[in-house]
Amino acid sequence: MNHHQFDDTNRVAFDTVTNKDTGEVSLAVSICDDLGEPTDTVYMHPAAAMSAMTALMMRLVDATRSARKVAKLDAQRRRIVANSTVEALGVKDDCFYFCDSLGQVRTITKFNQPKIVGIFMHETPVLASHFPMFDRDAQSIPGRFNVSAAAQAMISACAECGVIADGTIDGPVF
Repeated sequence: MNHHQFDDTNRVAFDTVTNKDTGEVSLAVSICDDLGEPTDTVYMHPAAAMSAMTALMMRLVDATRSARKVAKLDAQRRRIVANSTVEALGVKDDCFYFCDSLGQVRTITKFNQPKIVGIFMHETPVLASHFPMFDRDAQSIPGRFNVSAAAQAMISACAECGVIADGTIDGPVF
């Protein structure tokens, strides 16, 4: 079959097939897996091919859009704070797993300011805007964040991701 790449994840293969008995030519349209092997093939008369191909392409576009939307929502759910790349990955026993601001998998067993700053690194200023620390006059202290509130948000995000099975971490790849 002659392969036409639709996008990075879906392949559509087109080919003509001739019926040996009647000599009639049909168009074979296949959805292929990542290795290029057909997983679903439709045979049709060339006159009907255009509308069928349009419908098939729309199904592929819808499936791709849906997958991207789910991945985006999943990433947003894992984010501890907006405007940060830090994501919660899950929890196992007393360890809370995160993807830090550099894309590394990190664990925290005891939450304190140095540990939290170590996860957020250059993105630490977003913590001050989301979890501000206040002085006695109820004025926010610039550049400081409430460690307890940040830790609570990080623990909750890990809990929402669930328990990590042995040897697996479900998370982003930068």
